[in-house]
Amino acid sequence: MRDDWWVKPLSIFAYFIGPILPFLIEIVISLQPVTAAHLFATYLLIHEFMVAREIEYHRPYSPSVKFMAHVEELFDGCLIRIYWLIKYTFLFLFLPIVINVNGNVHWFFRYFIIVCIMLIVSDTYRIIDILRQTIAGKRGVLYVSPLAPLVASYISFIFSFTILHYALYSENNELYSGRFSSVITVDFLYFNVVTFTTLGYGDITPTHWATRLIVSGENIISYILFAFTIAAVMNFVQKANSDQEKSTPHDHNEDQRNET
Repeated sequence: MRDDWWVKPLSIFAYFIGPILPFLIEIVISLQPVTAAHLFATYLLIHEFMVAREIEYHRPYSPSVKFMAHVEELFDGCLIRIYWLIKYTFLFLFLPIVINVNGNVHWFFRYFIIVCIMLIVSDTYRIIDILRQTIAGKRGVLYVSPLAPLVASYISFIFSFTILHYALYSENNELYSGRFSSVITVDFLYFNVVTFTTLGYGDITPTHWATRLIVSGENIISYILFAFTIAAVMNFVQKANSDQEKSTPHDHNEDQRNET
């Protein structure tokens, strides 16, 4: 058994200290805006740990898990450690610097628009897949518990749309109108949550046909996901009550046999 004493401290560092590293980097080298880099880095951290890791934990027979385990066994974990080193170097050092160099890197935001659209499609499919498995009563086949990957997917979905709106606004600020504060990223996080929950206060509105189409699509997706979620929760509660009722007589009979 290998003595990987460093795994637990590294995990604690990644979970609790990692999200503030972009702030420290920004402060040390005086790059602006701090909030934009922090939002992007935090989003990638959330997507990596809360979505990818939780999904794999709840799908123990995933081919990717078997492949990575085989690679780690074959190379004694060297490739895995190199991968983690490259990932965190990009996440906490390269990404904040590139986003804020000269305060204007529109080409970078164009790539983020494409990435966000891909992630939104992936998150939507993942959420529907989890809910469909829960409704069908196949929770034990793919997902040990649907709660963790479901919450992680919703968070990833919201942040994907937030960054998409922010990237579009950074490309052309005439695509949206409204009362913006000095922290644009938080404004779009608020706008996305309000849009996703179909509240729609109207203080920030899309003005271009493309952004209006995106917001309309987000509303439609949110209605579909909420309907699936309600059905899945009701099915989950009914199945839990049914399992409890089935186990109660069995336990009672066992106690009677033990007494005799």
